[in-house]
Amino acid sequence: MLIDRTHRRWIIASLLILAVSVGFYIPYRVTALNGPSGNSWTGLTYGIIGIFFIFIAGGIGLRKKVRTWRIGKAQTWMRAHIWLGLLSFPMILLHCGFDFGPTGSLAWVMMWLFVIIIGSGVFGLVLQNILPKMLQTRVRKETVFEKIDHVLTQLRWESDWIIAGVCGQLPDDRLDPVKMAEIEKLKDVKKPPKVVKNPAKLPEWFTERGVRLPTRKDKLEPEDGSIPLRDFYLNEVQPYLTGNLVSELRREVKALSAFARVRNLTPPSIHDAVNDIEIICAEHRQLVLQQRIHKWLHYWLLVHGPISWAMMVLSVVHAVAALYY
Repeated sequence: MLIDRTHRRWIIASLLILAVSVGFYIPYRVTALNGPSGNSWTGLTYGIIGIFFIFIAGGIGLRKKVRTWRIGKAQTWMRAHIWLGLLSFPMILLHCGFDFGPTGSLAWVMMWLFVIIIGSGVFGLVLQNILPKMLQTRVRKETVFEKIDHVLTQLRWESDWIIAGVCGQLPDDRLDPVKMAEIEKLKDVKKPPKVVKNPAKLPEWFTERGVRLPTRKDKLEPEDGSIPLRDFYLNEVQPYLTGNLVSELRREVKALSAFARVRNLTPPSIHDAVNDIEIICAEHRQLVLQQRIHKWLHYWLLVHGPISWAMMVLSVVHAVAALYY
């Protein structure tokens, strides 16, 4: 959630509550004979307020799971989750007198869980205010997250097909359609059919339409001057498109320089293929970035969410144990 001017009232109210709470805590700490304690009336008051804020902040989880509940607006719940969740931490610190308790005790475990919850929450909030802007400015070829892996596979297939049509048979037979360079002769087929989602089924697709595919014995002759492009593709592009995380093509500036070198080493008749491969690499780079940003935006919840639920359960256990013991 973006922190904008709509959060101003929540920020002001949170700061006022915190200031009043600290204002009451200072004389209480000074005058307490045995020091501040969570069992004192003042300590219990801070604890009750803190737990109340915790459960209000955690209520957004129930509202998301039970969408038929029309209790307040989703935006209001989200702001309450952020600011009351942040405010609950100093309240609990005032409750325990800034003492986490004996190592290994329930109070000690709860406080460190609380630290993780607040830390992961702040981390996620920062990500939500930075990464979407990065996504808008740096990812121009955005697609549905669930389809990214499929699109990346299509890009790898298409790049192999382009290179096979210019540089001849490729040594890598991981995708049979690479051997379809003869399709280049067909005027009505310019690129692999997008209706076929599984590359392994493409030979069957073309066979049904009367297209003879090259066999392993066929030798596809490369165009003159295509060897530099072939070497560059096999040594740099193909590893990058199959997941090489240290390739220089990961960075746009270095990729531009690398493709410029290839153009200088190849004749103009091959430059269209070089340009096509460069576009594919650029699209691959943006899709991988989108995938990475999406994971950063969502995977922190795998830490924040479960620990938050555990914290609420332990809060109830702690409160019941404090009343009876």
